[in-house]
Amino acid sequence: MTPPGKCPLAPLLVDDTCLCDQRRYFRLTHDPIVPSYSYRPRKNERIETVKFVEQNNNTERGTIMGKSAILLAIVSIYSWTMTSSSQNSILLELEDEQAFYEEKVLAREQALSGFNMVVSNTKNDFVSYRIDLESSLYGDGEFSISAVTGPDNTVQVTATGRVGRAQYTIVGDMTSVSGAKLAALNIDGPVSNARGIGGSYLINGVNTNPDDSEPGGPNAFGVYSTLWQAHVEMQQGFREELVTGGEYGDPGSFAYEGQEGLFNDPDDVPDFDALSSSILGLCEAAEPSEADNFTPNPACDFYSGNQVFAGNDVFGDPSHPTILIVDGNATFRGNVRGYGVLYVKGNFKTEVGEPRWEGLIFASTQGGTHELRGMPHIYGAVVLRSEDPDPDLDKSLYDPLSFTVRGEPTFHYSQMALDEYVAEPFNILMDFVSAGTGGIELRNIRQAAGASQMNH
Repeated sequence: MTPPGKCPLAPLLVDDTCLCDQRRYFRLTHDPIVPSYSYRPRKNERIETVKFVEQNNNTERGTIMGKSAILLAIVSIYSWTMTSSSQNSILLELEDEQAFYEEKVLAREQALSGFNMVVSNTKNDFVSYRIDLESSLYGDGEFSISAVTGPDNTVQVTATGRVGRAQYTIVGDMTSVSGAKLAALNIDGPVSNARGIGGSYLINGVNTNPDDSEPGGPNAFGVYSTLWQAHVEMQQGFREELVTGGEYGDPGSFAYEGQEGLFNDPDDVPDFDALSSSILGLCEAAEPSEADNFTPNPACDFYSGNQVFAGNDVFGDPSHPTILIVDGNATFRGNVRGYGVLYVKGNFKTEVGEPRWEGLIFASTQGGTHELRGMPHIYGAVVLRSEDPDPDLDKSLYDPLSFTVRGEPTFHYSQMALDEYVAEPFNILMDFVSAGTGGIELRNIRQAAGASQMNH
């Protein structure tokens, strides 16, 4: 450090440091870091040798150690502060994550509850139930639910739950599947001649009410055959675009027993022998061959021999459906109407006019020649069955039946007609013709979590 005042030996400077003050002259001794410098004094000058640098170093070392202690303390305090702050920050983040996780769980539970509710209501009333409810408060959050008509005769069901910052949405498509037990036209036995003449007939498996509205299911196949041979004959004899049905009303809707994936449950395979026995069993007491004191079933009408029904004959009514049994051939002409079951032990024909039957038509005989002309309208299902007196004979060896359609006949599968005019009044037949609630299926479920946009 340069002494205060003017140095008398100003020319003698070492690294800009004066080596004297006004009274004393110093000679720097050797320092391991700073090189030594010497000065030769004049005569009679008093000389002192000092370790200036060493003393300065000792002072600096003490100062540095003090400063180091202070710095160490500061660092320790800062480190503790930062550690404590970091720990608190981590705890806050963990608490926030835990709270958000709980919100997500609650939002999912709200969405799931709403989704199950809408699915249940839609199954119970697939045709009419529709809803679009937005932002309804529930507990600590809110939910939205909807059931809207979608493409291909589906109902899209959506439910969203929102709690805090969390949101969860579930979407699914409900559709009416081919849960029907029967097709619009059912062929049980071999076929020798199948012809659809002209282009105005329709064999329609899409579920259709008698008022021609389409409630949405369950849909059926247009034509179902118990034998592969009959399946091929029907496909060759009828134009594909005039036979509709299946799950989405597809054209060319032909199916056969044993077709892969057709029936997942063996109990769903139609048993036409059992259905025939059940129908006849309901009306055994009405047959004239019974004893004189029999009690007839009031719902049954029994006709012996070949019959022609013409004009405006009406059998049964929507409130009191009938079981009409003809022990012979049956021919409809004119505007004959019927509600319930028509069982023909022979050939079934329509000739002219617009006869109409709502329910089930079952024609069973050995072989059989069935022909529909004019403009008959059938809502429900038709079964044409070949039978044989030998119960042990393979069905493929039965006498083949013949079936011809010309003019504008229409076959509409109608679950409503089968339920209201067959299954409900004659519940012994319910297992054969009623699709039940299994006809509605939930598919293509999508789930997604997201950020909530609650309206608070």
